[in-house]
Amino acid sequence: MGLDAAVRCRFWEEGRTRPCPFPQRIQLGTDLDLLELDLPWEGNEEMHRQFDRWRWHCCAHENMWLANERISNWSGVRAFQQALRSAGEARFSTLLAATPMASARAATQVDLDPMAPAPAPVTFREQKRRVRPSAKVD
Repeated sequence: MGLDAAVRCRFWEEGRTRPCPFPQRIQLGTDLDLLELDLPWEGNEEMHRQFDRWRWHCCAHENMWLANERISNWSGVRAFQQALRSAGEARFSTLLAATPMASARAATQVDLDPMAPAPAPVTFREQKRRVRPSAKVD
């Protein structure tokens, strides 16, 4: 499992995306803070495909991700947390508080300034790595 960090853009909330093919069917997903259709996949496959194509190209950010970075695997996260603690837990308290503590899907947002407008949530997610079959060499 890998750990990635992502921030979704707010163009949808700001009304700055291209028109959605199914605006009445959009919902904010519980997984990864992505916009998704409120329809099951089965029986609605073509609508989902059309919606996914729209989401990938509806604004200046591919798939509506303002930022999407590969961080590490969970062992790497634990090593990073340990390095922060070794360097001084008080010095890195905000960063340590924002780093997931469990190997599970978790979303977190760090509020650095209570008077600042709310940014899009930062989403930490586990990602199973897909293994592509290697090409045969003759």
